[in-house]
Amino acid sequence: DIPSKRSVRSVPQLLRAISSSEWPKQGDWSCADGVLAQGNRLHSEAKGWAGARHSRAVNMGVTGNVSVLIVQGRGVRVGWAGPLAREVGVDRWGYGYGGQDGKKSHNSEFTAYGKPFGIGDVVTSELDRTSTTAIIRFRVNGECAADGDAFQIHEQCLGCPLFFALCGTPGFVVELLTDEQVAQLAAKRAANIEAAQQFDDQEASSNYDPGRDIQRQRRSVVVLRFNRHPSVLDECLLNSQLARREGLQGSDLQPPWANGAKILVEGFTAADLEESRTMEASDLCPRHVILHEDDEQDLLTSLLEIPYKLRPRLKPEGPKPAVIPSSSNISRFQETPEISEVNFQDDVDIPVVIQRTF
Repeated sequence: DIPSKRSVRSVPQLLRAISSSEWPKQGDWSCADGVLAQGNRLHSEAKGWAGARHSRAVNMGVTGNVSVLIVQGRGVRVGWAGPLAREVGVDRWGYGYGGQDGKKSHNSEFTAYGKPFGIGDVVTSELDRTSTTAIIRFRVNGECAADGDAFQIHEQCLGCPLFFALCGTPGFVVELLTDEQVAQLAAKRAANIEAAQQFDDQEASSNYDPGRDIQRQRRSVVVLRFNRHPSVLDECLLNSQLARREGLQGSDLQPPWANGAKILVEGFTAADLEESRTMEASDLCPRHVILHEDDEQDLLTSLLEIPYKLRPRLKPEGPKPAVIPSSSNISRFQETPEISEVNFQDDVDIPVVIQRTF
């Protein structure tokens, strides 16, 4: 809907308000406390939601188009905001689109809009001010986030330039992309999808072995804990051969229940973790990675792409792995039965959870 016309402050009043409340400048960005601008990257060390605005203004009569890569973060919101806005979408000066739930927001009113987005996604914010009505749209990996426009605003209701803005939960990392980088990432994503499709086709064309299928579904699962969580870890995991092989690219590797932990097991839930009786979902943190036990070496190999000084490592000392089930654990995490004993019509559960500390 198009908002109704509201009164606009005079230019002197607006400038006085801006000068008294503007965020500190960091290069091309105005950043809230705890948000750091390093080249084309923004990183939040704030304790709560915090944001930033780019310095390039989009005035009436022109268009704006900005793309960012979500490198890290459970919740990031992007959009357009006036010079008085804080976290985009929570006041009357901002218009946002959130990745956790795909909702759009303005003046703290959150409504359903489009698809969610997360780590590894390229999110594009578009603003068209070439007519009497400003139009805001969003794209995720080059595709429209939703049918129709996110916002339509009478120019009479704006009365000020708009700036690209974003905000997020503690620890978020985003990278501002050039058009060339957007094209390169799109080509890489298309190649990964094609490779995954070829892998699926090869699997489908091979002789079908029900026993092998059951064994794959009942693969053991491990919980790895690294000694650090560099910002490049999430990007490395998302683009790894392991993620492509498991068909996890484009998936949410950090579901809200995991507290920032990476989940590399398709269909794994908090209930699965709690049923293992080794730990609860509330024990997880961004340094944890959950994956199939036989994928552990592939994961460690993929981490070799991370610079030596940033690479997560095994601690010199740490607790021994906890193997489930134990003698006192009577749950669905039981020893895998022989293939001949399996009822092929039954649901197959994940049998084992092991915890290793890195």
